[in-house]
Amino acid sequence: MKIGPLLTAMLVLAIPAGAQVSIDSAADPSLALGNASTAASAYDDVPIAPALKPRHPNGDVDWREEGAVTPVKQQGQCGSEWAFSAAGALESWKAIAFGTLPQLSEQQLVDCAKAASGCNGGLPVVGLLYAMNNGLCANGDYPYKARTETCRTTCKSVLKEPSKILRVPPGDEQSLAAYVERQPVSAVFNGSWLQTYRRGIFDGTCTIGANGTSFAALIVGFGEEGGKPYWLVKNSWGVHWGEGGYFKIIRGKNRCGIANEATFPQ
Repeated sequence: MKIGPLLTAMLVLAIPAGAQVSIDSAADPSLALGNASTAASAYDDVPIAPALKPRHPNGDVDWREEGAVTPVKQQGQCGSEWAFSAAGALESWKAIAFGTLPQLSEQQLVDCAKAASGCNGGLPVVGLLYAMNNGLCANGDYPYKARTETCRTTCKSVLKEPSKILRVPPGDEQSLAAYVERQPVSAVFNGSWLQTYRRGIFDGTCTIGANGTSFAALIVGFGEEGGKPYWLVKNSWGVHWGEGGYFKIIRGKNRCGIANEATFPQ
């Protein structure tokens, strides 16, 4: 069962020759956390959303089909997946809430969200909180450079700032599904296995890094394939990686902590 037209009133083995993919943050779990103490504090300070049950737990949700997800992007040799996850969540939130899908500046988050560490990593919640307080410019006005630069303040925000940032009850995949039914959600999880992912639903072993989490991406839907429920997740390694830039991970087992640190704007 598909959710209706709601917009109408995260390698070598896995990558085809020629694809350019950053694996820095997946190879070293410490990179994706950046300034770990500051970022963790920001996450802990975000209110927890109410626990909910999904309206269609056995259905299919794919926000791409609703025109609420921008094309897959390429972070390059920069541990900025946290910024792509945050910007993606904000893009989709604006599309669902206001009917227009912007292309927001990940570079602005890399340069200006000081609670993160730019290309050395961060958490999506830091980017979401920055945008809530400062807005966010269009990607065309503040283009991506795949390196940390000086923060620019000359561009004009194209984002109506969300009123709050919330986190899904940690580890609660039922609540995560309920919120993904409403909008794409940023997630932080152990992503070391992404280096060898090709296609299909990942249901293997996660190598736990120093902090237990290593990567950030954007959950844009869920469904079932061959009797296996899965999460549909948008990565930022370009369209030649995975399934057109996306991956699927088993749903219902909290595999790799996919539901442990999920946040979204509202």
